[in-house]
Amino acid sequence: MYQRESAEASDDSQDECKPTRISPVCEPISPLMCIAPTTSSQSELHSPSTRVMQNFIIVRLDANTNENSKSFQKFLAQLRKSYTTLEEFNNVDKCIEYIKSVNDEKIFLITSGSLGEKMVPIIHDLAQLHSIFIYCQNTAHHKGWAKQWPKITGVHSATDSISKRLPKFIRESDQDTISMSFIPKSIMSEASLKQQNLIKLEPTYQCSVLFKQIILETDDDDTKCMEDFVAYCCQCQESASKFTTEEFKHQYKEKSPVWWYTSATFICSILNRAQQMSDMKAMLKMTFFIQDLHHQLKLLHEQQSSDFSQQFTVYRSQRFSQEDFQHLSNANGGLMSFNNFLSTTKEKPVVKEFAKRVLHTNNKIVSVIFKMTIDPNKISPSKTPFARIDNDSAFRQENEILFTIHTVFHVNKIKEIGHQNRLHEVYLTIADDNDPQLAAINSHLIEKIDGNGWHRMSELMLQVGFFRQAEELYNELLKNASNDKERAVIYKTLGKAKLEQQEYQQAASLFEDALKFDIKVLPQDLPGLAALHHDIGQAYNKLGDNVKALEYYNNEIKIKEEALSPNHPDLALVYSNTSFLYSKTREYSKALDYAEKAYQINEEAHLKHDPDLATPYFNIGIAHDSINEYEKALEFYTRALKIRKIALPPNHPDLALVYSKISVVYKNMCDHSKALDYAERAHKINEKELSQRDPNLANSCSNLGLAYDNMNKYPKALEFYEKALKIRQMTLPSNHPDVANSYSHISRVHSIMSNYEAALAYAEKACKIKEKILSSNHPDLATAYYNTGLAYDNMKQYQKALEFYKKALKIRETALSSNLPELALVYSIMSFACIKMHQEEKALRYAKDAHKIREKSLPLNHTDLANSYYNIGYLHEKMKKYSKALEFYEQAATAAERSQPFNPAHVKLYQEHYQNMRKKIKSHSD
Repeated sequence: MYQRESAEASDDSQDECKPTRISPVCEPISPLMCIAPTTSSQSELHSPSTRVMQNFIIVRLDANTNENSKSFQKFLAQLRKSYTTLEEFNNVDKCIEYIKSVNDEKIFLITSGSLGEKMVPIIHDLAQLHSIFIYCQNTAHHKGWAKQWPKITGVHSATDSISKRLPKFIRESDQDTISMSFIPKSIMSEASLKQQNLIKLEPTYQCSVLFKQIILETDDDDTKCMEDFVAYCCQCQESASKFTTEEFKHQYKEKSPVWWYTSATFICSILNRAQQMSDMKAMLKMTFFIQDLHHQLKLLHEQQSSDFSQQFTVYRSQRFSQEDFQHLSNANGGLMSFNNFLSTTKEKPVVKEFAKRVLHTNNKIVSVIFKMTIDPNKISPSKTPFARIDNDSAFRQENEILFTIHTVFHVNKIKEIGHQNRLHEVYLTIADDNDPQLAAINSHLIEKIDGNGWHRMSELMLQVGFFRQAEELYNELLKNASNDKERAVIYKTLGKAKLEQQEYQQAASLFEDALKFDIKVLPQDLPGLAALHHDIGQAYNKLGDNVKALEYYNNEIKIKEEALSPNHPDLALVYSNTSFLYSKTREYSKALDYAEKAYQINEEAHLKHDPDLATPYFNIGIAHDSINEYEKALEFYTRALKIRKIALPPNHPDLALVYSKISVVYKNMCDHSKALDYAERAHKINEKELSQRDPNLANSCSNLGLAYDNMNKYPKALEFYEKALKIRQMTLPSNHPDVANSYSHISRVHSIMSNYEAALAYAEKACKIKEKILSSNHPDLATAYYNTGLAYDNMKQYQKALEFYKKALKIRETALSSNLPELALVYSIMSFACIKMHQEEKALRYAKDAHKIREKSLPLNHTDLANSYYNIGYLHEKMKKYSKALEFYEQAATAAERSQPFNPAHVKLYQEHYQNMRKKIKSHSD
């Protein structure tokens, strides 16, 4: 039996030091390879032809869409004009499929009686379905069954009744979607007012505070802003173009902002949705309207000042999901803000009736009646104006009082008042502008954000993780940038947003654009240029383009060496990063050189227990690890671990990183029980401390899978490899090298478990990714070819396997030293393929090539050297060259006896072949 050497396994640990190298392991294993899991394509949904700008969608279902009366056609035309999102269907199944696909919007369904009778029982309880309007002539028949479904508003034989009721329901829905933020009592305590605790505040609250301040300070050209808004609406929804361009522009000044806000047009809906979704592009376009409405409320407040001289009470009803009501409950004793304009009334019976009515439409919601106590003497009319709007409103509601955006209240008490804990009364008091705690929170928020105007809002959104919204806002600011300096700032910030979103190619391009502008306008700004080179290098590093990353890191070094003293700590950091990259490109002497430079600077700075000192030790360990000096690697990893244990909390992810690297060293030393122990320590920390979408958690899963793999616990290995792949597919580009690594690992286990077809598919997927992202002579591409060859090998497609082995060999002969064990591994596996094709002469030639390399590069006690002797002996036996076979079997047995780790099974096997060959020679001579 021919003894096959081990295929390589990649190290997935990631940080300042993730070398992707090929390292032989001690036990023979089955091939590597990979495939992306395939998902069946979903059936095509009927989707809106345009972007939904409002919190609702009107859906019309009728089997005879082209045969309706002229009055109904006119009604539909008015809907398209006033409500810009109208979807029409003539098929029940497609309509149901569409409604189920909607997540963020409320559906108002207009359907015929016959079709409604079929579909209402199927869709009635869907949370996204708000109201149903039955339109038909046979009202007597359909009123019977319609009574049992609370969401049906009535059976209508004329469009006028729908036209009158639909705006009311839409307005109620809009009011229910108003954006709110909550501040629990714990954050209001004096200790929590420290700036470092502000991260506990809801991001929506932080954005709302800053947005209001910017709005009150901004003085833009109203006409231009209004025209930009109209153009934006037309761009988003073509169905709105005629109305927005022809009527809205001409009529806007003829009506008051209050009228527009309360009318059956798109203004209120778009504003509510923009606030709810933190859609900064839409919010920026609507600045003119928000300012106009705020100023009108100020003016009305002044005119009505005599009516508001004493404390009074207003009411509001609101639907909450169970989850959102829990947020409100958590704020009891704290604060809440209504981030949009807030409509209230003095008529409690009206509010109470509505609160009870909506409970019947959805048994999963909680209905709340806000009882708000307003003391006009405690707030500033310029900052928090409110006014009675009955005379200005397009939708008359007696005693309606409208408050400006971001009105804040104290949550005093929450009381359950019936309907099985689903109806509550919440007592609020308007917050005093001079409240010291509220003022402290808001001032800290405003102080922590650099920049001016909308740049500050973008910066805050980046800080709180609203990357998409920040990107939209910056793209709008870029259109109006007045000089190259401002453009450079925007490109840099957009690059950071893309980096955070793991869109690394776009991040690199944006940083490079910023660099072009900075070189032009700030050629002497060495720290700024160095930082940009670092950012670009980091982006390429994440892309797996080590050569480009090194180019920019080396540029950073040149700038910093010129600008800083030789022992500056910033140099130590860039030396460490560069060391890590040289390890990845297999330039190990350079990696070691830079790691030692970084160590020397930190050592001279006496940072004995500073975690920064651990990094050079760590990278020196990587460099030794990369050249198979495992004892030295373990020494430096242990030093790094000791420092980090003193300097960091016991569950810090940096500790997990060192545990992972130590695990890999023990794996390479074939001490698999210790490798598993350290991999489990690392994963325990990462699972507790990292997000379920963190790529480093994927690396942890992958390393633990590798440890189980080497312990021959293949189901457990597959479990963790698949967890790693799932995270990487969610968080990384589809062609990222780590995704390819996951495919390879999964392929490997499938192969061992004899799932050869799956193994081949995964190997081909990994190979496809690496062909796309790597240069044609990259060593990691050689690994992918090698693993694909192994997969074909296991499928008994030996000619195809040999084809991929030769591709791998060609790259490795070009890219690697002629004495590296990786070359020997390819020669050996090619020899094995030739044997199965009965090409013994070729097999012997490849086996001898592998053996020559191993004699030069491996210690005398290495297991692969014993295997190599045995394989040559086996081939000589196949070719009936028995004396030669005896010679190599004897050397194999001798080498196996001294190999580390000691493998009794190999010793027994080789000794048996040696003894059997002696007997065969003796029998032939006799």
